[in-house]
Order: sequence, then structure tokens, then C-alpha cells
Amino acid sequence: MHRASRLFILALAICGIGCGESVTIVGGKPRPKFYHQIVSLSPGTTEIALQYGTARFLVGRTAADDYPKFQANKVPIVASVKPDYEKIASIKPDLILYDALLYNDQDVTKIKATGADLFVVSANTVDDFISQLYTFGSLAAGETNVSSYVDRILAARSSAQGDAANPKLKVAILMPGQGSEHMIAGTDSFVADLVRAAGGEPVGPKADRFVSLSPEFLVGQNPDIIITSGEGQAVLADARLASVKAIKARRVMGVKSDVLLRRGSRVDKVIDALHEAFGAKK
Repeated sequence: MHRASRLFILALAICGIGCGESVTIVGGKPRPKFYHQIVSLSPGTTEIALQYGTARFLVGRTAADDYPKFQANKVPIVASVKPDYEKIASIKPDLILYDALLYNDQDVTKIKATGADLFVVSANTVDDFISQLYTFGSLAAGETNVSSYVDRILAARSSAQGDAANPKLKVAILMPGQGSEHMIAGTDSFVADLVRAAGGEPVGPKADRFVSLSPEFLVGQNPDIIITSGEGQAVLADARLASVKAIKARRVMGVKSDVLLRRGSRVDKVIDALHEAFGAKK
């Protein structure tokens, strides 16, 4: 090969590494696009972006984003109860992240109207969540960090399922209400699949989110364990549930809402905590 040809090939190789991040190769394929102005409109996606993406490109978040706190506090707030679309437009984001459960169709129309590309977390199973994490990694130059996180999720699930009770314990996930109006996670929801990952068997109505709880339904399901979002005192004190096995045995465990309910950066820790609550193999 002529010396000039070798120099030309070397120049191309160097340019492929440093002349434009948009041509970075991921798994043998060109990265879809490299994003430099990222806005996150849900706490879970902010967690993922800060810990497993390229944090310096996160230029907007919600007021509820509090983990990791020291990083989140550095990012401007662009949404409280609802997004501030004027502020978002002034940022001119090229990518917007959000959790599908937090926004209705009207909100989504407004988000799309910004003209930014979208990354939406919508997974209702751990496996689908992992798939979406890999997609996010390819968008935010976070492939290595995402891969490490996925490894921890898979390890937590494998460990929990290898040490599951036999038969599996029946588990209800409740969101205590003010007074006696509680909600229960549907069996098609992401949090229900976390129960499966942790070695339990979720009980609840067939739904992909939390729905209003019928006390009669829970009595009929008679779960061995109840996991509550936040403190569980309101559930323990509800006389209508007094005959439920978990209530009688005082097997009601509260998990911080910001950990249990977010499809974010602590899924491995939730699986570990749930498995610990279920107890070791019987």
C-alpha cells in the first residue's frame, strides 16, 4: 500500500474518533444521533440520565427530581406540576425524556410540539425496561454505564429467584390513601414484575398501573405480604382488611415512594429490598 494511502486511511480513522461524536460506533452500527440538549420530564428518567447517560448534556428537569440530589440540583427546573413549555422552547432541546405513566394524551401532544426527539419509558416488565435502557444508552453515549446497571439488575433478579420461597409468597403492592381509599398495583404493571423478579407472586386486578382497591378483593386474594408505597400504617389500621393474612401477621412493609414507584436508576435495589422482605427460601 502506498504511503499516501496509508496516511489517508489513518486520517479517516482519527476523524472517526474525534471529528464528530455523531459518528461514534455502537456495537458495529452508527449511533442514531448524538444529543447535546436533553430535557427530562420525569424523576425516573432524570435518574437514568444523570447516572447512566451523559449528565453534562441534561439541561432541564422537573421540580420533583431529587436523586442523585447533588447532581439534580445543578440542572435547571423546567416543570413542576406541568411542564413549562415556553421555558422548554427557549432551551431548544434535541431530546426529551419522560415516563409514559405521568403524562396524558394532551400533555404528550404538547411535548411532541417542541420538535425534539423523544425517549419514553413505558416498560411494564423488567426485560422490556432493560431493552429500553440499552436504547437510551445508544442515544446518550452511556452504553458502558447502562451495561453495568443492567448487569446489576440481572444479578439481583437471579439471586432473588434462586432463593425464592416455595410455594411463592403472594404479594400485594398498595398505595395507601388518605383515610381508607387505597390503590393496588395491577398484575401487568412494572412494579408487579418487580415482585416476580424478587421471587414473589403479585396479586391484584389485571391492569398495568395502580387502580382503586376493593377491600373485598384484597380479602379474597389474601396475600401473604403487603408492600406499601411509603408508610403502611393506614393499611394496618384499616378494619376492613383485618382478616387478611398479611395484616394479621403484621407482614406489611413500607418502601419509599421515590424508590418503589420510579422506573429509574434503582431497580436493582428495589428487587433486593423486596426479596429481603419476602424472606429466604422456605
